Amino acid sequence: MRLGTIISPPVWAGVLAATFGLCLGCGDSLRAPDSSGAREQGVDVSSDPPSTRATSAHASAPRASGPQQAGTDTGQPPSQQAQRDARSSSPSADAADAADAAIASDEEAMQEATEAAASDADGGAEVAREGCLQGGPDFTSQGPYPTAEREVALGTWGTFTIFYPEPFDSACAHPFVAWSNGTGVTGADQYRFYHEHAASWGIVTIASHDSNASTGDHHMAAIDYLLAQNEEPDSPLFEKLSGRAGTAGHAQGAYGASRAALHPNVEAEVEVSGNGWAPPAHIAFLCLTGTLALSATSCARVVAEVSAPALDASWDGGDRVLTPTLAGFTQGDPGNAQYIRLNTAWFRCFLADDETACQLFKGGDDCSVCNEPGWARIEIHNY
Repeated sequence: MRLGTIISPPVWAGVLAATFGLCLGCGDSLRAPDSSGAREQGVDVSSDPPSTRATSAHASAPRASGPQQAGTDTGQPPSQQAQRDARSSSPSADAADAADAAIASDEEAMQEATEAAASDADGGAEVAREGCLQGGPDFTSQGPYPTAEREVALGTWGTFTIFYPEPFDSACAHPFVAWSNGTGVTGADQYRFYHEHAASWGIVTIASHDSNASTGDHHMAAIDYLLAQNEEPDSPLFEKLSGRAGTAGHAQGAYGASRAALHPNVEAEVEVSGNGWAPPAHIAFLCLTGTLALSATSCARVVAEVSAPALDASWDGGDRVLTPTLAGFTQGDPGNAQYIRLNTAWFRCFLADDETACQLFKGGDDCSVCNEPGWARIEIHNY
């Protein structure tokens, strides 16, 4: 579906509800973390399902781990020093000297090999992080990738919709973002325009249908599901994803996004009218708000707490309910268009190393987007 798709009556009902009757993130609606145990197996409920599922969408998915502790018996050959000590009692000094020379030569060769391997690894990491997604630099328009979507059910955590490029880029692994809704908003339609636009620029998005997702657990379950699918040979996502993840959400969903930023694969976050819940200090953080929103002043406070690149962006006249949602999109709200654009560009920069996207934010007070009209306040920090 493209950005100009006709909106169906059920979706309009959601728009009206969100505009006139929904809290979209009131504090008294926040739900305590679920204590029901490990996340359940993901089950696709679309008409075109993936052929396999993750065995555990959260608890058993790949996560960062610490260094392995050394055991008493390493199973390795005796050390070179031990070999020297053993030879020191040998009756043949000449033989010992020759052996020592050979060991020194071996040590030198091993050091050279280690340095070469480290150099290769550094080079490989650098290559892997070069921007390779297509398109740019006008992130206002639709991107170069056709898009598709499918629904999956992740047990306790409910239904999610995955928005993705179709086909995937054969020459570039795609980063991905987990999204959660504002209070009272169910399904994926209310924020569909964010997700389809990001997918058209190569950013896979998995969006929760839940109306209460403040804990961050929905985001984490979604991230782990995609990581597991990326490792599953029979999955349509097999080796399509880079492993670099972001979180995002509106209102209450933005609280969840900041909490889920503790996930080891998360590198960037976009918070939309979230009332200022700070992510971990190392997360590249975009806080989108408006002068009529409750979060109008909190974005500035939170951005100051982050040591990574952080952008405080407040749209002049933007509110909490109309500007960020489908109502603003269908009415052509100019702030809505800028939210879509910066959401996509932020993730292209900090998850895909797209220099054309990064140029929007570089330069401190002289950054490109910092000098655009329509913003009541827009300030970049640490970049």
